[in-house]
Amino acid sequence: MDRESLDDFLVENANNKRTGKAVYLWWERQRLKYNAICFAIGMMSVFGIQTVMKLPSIDFGLYAGAIIIVALLGNLFYFSGWFIELFTNRNEKVGPTLFFLGTLFSAIVLVVPFFIVLIFFAR
Repeated sequence: MDRESLDDFLVENANNKRTGKAVYLWWERQRLKYNAICFAIGMMSVFGIQTVMKLPSIDFGLYAGAIIIVALLGNLFYFSGWFIELFTNRNEKVGPTLFFLGTLFSAIVLVVPFFIVLIFFAR
């Protein structure tokens, strides 16, 4: 990393461009909110699938592998949010917009299995 890139990452400039560090810290402060939203929607989807398919109450441990994989993938995509923001003009509107759109996309991905079950397996 050259000196100009390092300065751009750490120091605010005259164009009101947020530093790379400020971008990263903002995104990390939002991570718990993102994970809580995704967890809640994911659990509603799982319980909705159980209800529609009339499955008996299954031990939560059986879902552990899927939950871990989904959580890891979700956080990998979450990481891409602040990474993408680093390559934009980094004003105060970019982060919240990317956060909203990314969270909305994640929520849609999490409810798709429920709607697939609802459409094809509901009796």
